Amino acid sequence: MKKTRTVLSVLILALGFSLSGCSSNEKKPESSIAVESAELTDGENEKEKEKNEQINYTIEYFSDENGSEKSNQTTKAVSGTKTKILTVKELGFSKEGYVFEGWRMHRDQDDKWFLRNSEGKGEWVALSEGELPEGYHYALREDASMLKSPTASGNVQLYAQWGGQSFEVVYHLDEESEPSEMTSLVTYGEKTPLLTIEELGFEKGDAEFAGWKLYREIDNKWRVKNKKGKGSWAHLINNAPEKGYSFSLFED
Repeated sequence: MKKTRTVLSVLILALGFSLSGCSSNEKKPESSIAVESAELTDGENEKEKEKNEQINYTIEYFSDENGSEKSNQTTKAVSGTKTKILTVKELGFSKEGYVFEGWRMHRDQDDKWFLRNSEGKGEWVALSEGELPEGYHYALREDASMLKSPTASGNVQLYAQWGGQSFEVVYHLDEESEPSEMTSLVTYGEKTPLLTIEELGFEKGDAEFAGWKLYREIDNKWRVKNKKGKGSWAHLINNAPEKGYSFSLFED
């Protein structure tokens, strides 16, 4: 299976410096890897949900994305009923030198995986020789999150995805520029200052630095904030945050 690379890419916009960070396995104080905690109906339409009611299925757990170790613990569930999945701690799963990122999900029904496309829409999609379709990424589930109607028959498998204990920050002068040769390595849980525009040698005519815009490549999301200043990760709509949101700029 295709493994994601831990990278955070930083961009600076023409109106002033803005940084765009792209991180596949980023762990921030407010947000981590775009794991999903909302109960899952997995893109099924209402007719499918009704049809799937009262269907019994079993949730099976694997210690990593390669399925090398299957837990003897399972969760019995009924489609249409909220069911909480087990945590890696409850299952006794761990991987030395790595941190748990979330669960990948597969179902026997049609041998498909639950993925998100470039617009953030969740879909059940078949892999091609173990490779993700272009523009898709795994929709990771949080520990103890809810499943509701993931399948109409057969069982569901959850595969633990693990990431390294650090990630790389890559810097760009703007969205059209190649990355700088200088990067930063950030260890999860440790405060790490970003490089400054002076250290990077970034300048853009008479434009003044406005802040870094962050972008992460694991789910194609940008760091934004609402009118109250609360930050979150979100997809852009026509290259801009959705109504009521703006880019959340980080200081030099």
